[in-house]
Amino acid sequence: MTDASRRDFLILTGAAGAGLLLADSTPSFAATNSNSSLAAETGRTKVAAMLADAPTSGGYEIMPLVSAGDDIPLLVGTWPNLEPHPELTYGITGEPDGMGTMQVGDHHYVWLQHELVGDKDDEDYTETRFSKTISGMVPGARLSLIKFTKDWQVVGGTQLIREFKPTAFLMQKDGTTPRVAAGSKLDLDLNKRTVTHAGHVPSDFCGGMLAETGFINPATGKEEPVWFANEENGGYSGVAWACFPDGTAYPLEGFGIYEKETTLALRSYNAKTHGVNVLLSSEDDDDGSIYLWIGKPADGDPNGFANGQLYAMKIAGAARESGPGKLDGTPDDQPSVAADGDSVVGKEGDTKPCTWIAVPKEATRTGDALADFLSGKDANNGRRATAFLAPEDINEDPSVADRIWLAADGGAGSPVYDDDKPRYENPMSRLYRIDLGVKEPGDSATWSTTITLAKEGGLGKGVSYDNLAPDSHGMVLISEDWDQGSDEADAVWDVLKQEQRPPAMYFFDSKSGEMKLAFLTEMGKHDPALDWKQLSALIASGAEGEKKARDDSSFWETSGMIEVPAENAGGRSAYLVTVQAHSLETDGYGEGGQVLLCRPKAV
Repeated sequence: MTDASRRDFLILTGAAGAGLLLADSTPSFAATNSNSSLAAETGRTKVAAMLADAPTSGGYEIMPLVSAGDDIPLLVGTWPNLEPHPELTYGITGEPDGMGTMQVGDHHYVWLQHELVGDKDDEDYTETRFSKTISGMVPGARLSLIKFTKDWQVVGGTQLIREFKPTAFLMQKDGTTPRVAAGSKLDLDLNKRTVTHAGHVPSDFCGGMLAETGFINPATGKEEPVWFANEENGGYSGVAWACFPDGTAYPLEGFGIYEKETTLALRSYNAKTHGVNVLLSSEDDDDGSIYLWIGKPADGDPNGFANGQLYAMKIAGAARESGPGKLDGTPDDQPSVAADGDSVVGKEGDTKPCTWIAVPKEATRTGDALADFLSGKDANNGRRATAFLAPEDINEDPSVADRIWLAADGGAGSPVYDDDKPRYENPMSRLYRIDLGVKEPGDSATWSTTITLAKEGGLGKGVSYDNLAPDSHGMVLISEDWDQGSDEADAVWDVLKQEQRPPAMYFFDSKSGEMKLAFLTEMGKHDPALDWKQLSALIASGAEGEKKARDDSSFWETSGMIEVPAENAGGRSAYLVTVQAHSLETDGYGEGGQVLLCRPKAV
């Protein structure tokens, strides 16, 4: 890490000016708090944009809002009446990931996850400062709540989760010790200006989802917005949480324990309208499954987070999405060949039927029990549930009922993987469309679910698909998370060497099937060591240089994007996007990163 990579050097010439486009003559909230590090004239970050508009996007204005390392006014009070403290601040931590937003009156509220590691046995375990005005460190993953004005000036922010409720059913590997014990709290003392932590340390908050309606806060008995947070580290925790605005997080006990990428609550079905809640989830693992939860409210469980039935998706005749032994009844221990990398669904546009396999309740109690059940053989001598290599984000189409989009990362395409053996499994990445075909919401046996291969990754189409955001205009915005350092990702690395571009985002047109470049990270501008001119020179120097470029580069990624309907214009959608600047450091707030607003320019 060079000194030039540190955040203090990121406030580039003109950075503050990027926010002047929406500024008015009213003093910003940042200007009223002398400890805020935001630009007083704009009420936004001083750090230059970490994302740029691509020539093929149609024209977007890129506005950086907050960056890792910023201190913003601390929000105090109770939901929804949260106001900025005149002196105290809240620090924006790094690795920003999943986001949600809703409007309350004339303000935007943004839920922002931070994918920090909370497992103390992991070399990447992280503790971050609460702020420069409040002493104390916060261990593990974070969930921020940030308030903006109508024109996207920062009002303030705070740490949302203050208490994790214990698990009563989900257990550690011994089957008797609660996965999360009682007494897990974060205490913020404004008088002493301190923060202290006890109990459970969350880890790897990855994808998430905001449900504005349809769920009841057990503490108040009222319908309130809820954020679904997911711990992606299944070996350590693997719990999904329902986080209400009062700071309390409740475990989704029916969902079991696994590497949770995203939990998605279908907008069309909730306890108020249908007597059930329908949730879906993806498991980011080498043998990852797609899960369905049909929850039924009961006494003491107003949302059906514990009472209900868990299912896993089975593609007809498929043990795996691709890879050796992908078809039921075929061996999975044979040498891998290139044809193994083809999707079991077929070519782009092909469709296969799916069913939902009920998981016995007891098999959801521990992570090992769930994995053992799903990997067991069915009547066709195939895996009970179809396994994917690293299924990433899932998201609901806002325009087509019961339609889900899935980013299947994959990334195994190498003739000499692991002990010189080949491995081919979804080598570039794939975008899938899942049409649930819901008939009776409470009975998945009546559904006619199908999966369609929408797009294969590759040259000009992006690789290593990670997060996605379907919008109201028929586009799906897709982000990349390069896996070039893996010894099985030769196919991905070959694409990157040919295109020599920074990590990007792509628009997929769900009507035409076309893919075009939307946004590019400004990785090389902020960290010259990651400029492709430097990387190309290393590659040209020989095998050792290429190995250094491939394995030692902390390439950036984009994530967490969501549509912002209030800013849509000209038949195109606006988005909030996070950038994870993995190669940069902050002073006590983890890696670099940024939240940006991307809104269409007038044509």
